[in-house]
Amino acid sequence: IVLASAVTLSGDNLTFTETIDGAFDLTLNSAGLTDLQGAIGSTTALTSFTTDANGTTQLGGNITSTGLQSFGDAVVLTNGIALSGSNITFGNTIDGAFGLSLNSAGVTNLQGAIGSGTALASITTDANGTTQLGGNITTTGAQTFNDAIALATNVTIDAATSNITFADTINGAFGLTLNSTGTTNLQGAIGGTTALASLTTSAGGTTQLNENITTTGNQTFNDAIVLASAVTLSGDNLTFTETIDGAFDLTLNSAGLTDLQGAIGS
Repeated sequence: IVLASAVTLSGDNLTFTETIDGAFDLTLNSAGLTDLQGAIGSTTALTSFTTDANGTTQLGGNITSTGLQSFGDAVVLTNGIALSGSNITFGNTIDGAFGLSLNSAGVTNLQGAIGSGTALASITTDANGTTQLGGNITTTGAQTFNDAIALATNVTIDAATSNITFADTINGAFGLTLNSTGTTNLQGAIGGTTALASLTTSAGGTTQLNENITTTGNQTFNDAIVLASAVTLSGDNLTFTETIDGAFDLTLNSAGLTDLQGAIGS
């Protein structure tokens, strides 16, 4: 398919078995299945790509646009997918046992649960812009967020035995739970602009702390902690159920209980 102008397609089921190119807007409205089997915008990037809120969109190829990408319906991955656009919005769920890469210099807005039906293999965002999290994310593999994170609700990140990496800041007045028996690497300040409500890590694995963490509520670290720089933690109650190590300063600010259950610096 080659677009020669802005196009809206409306039907029951919409199926594209090959590529779609053209420097124009494409809107797909379907109450059934929108099946996108080929790459979109790989030769000539679309200006924008939009699906309506009904039905399901099945992604089988990468999508490249110079403008926004907005998915109003539930999305199912049938292949490893990379999406590149100015702003990327998912208004519903994302499922499928494949990797998803999101590249945007603007806002990546994830409003629905990801991997709640079928866990994704992995999820990665690039270093530009901001990712807004509005639902839980479940993967069997790594989750890597290279851009700044804004919480829009309480969020649980579950990577099973794989690693979780936040390379930039995390802000938002909600609770964040991180479940991984691998390495959870927190490289940016957390709650530096807007304090989180709470922060919790699961048992097993290791959490690496690189910057300060501020919450209005509790901070609970159920795994081993490794300091990668001098760190200040400020919250209501601070609980460490395992060890803390690292050749850096640790400052703990709490108006409640600071509970240090494991060896420190052993």
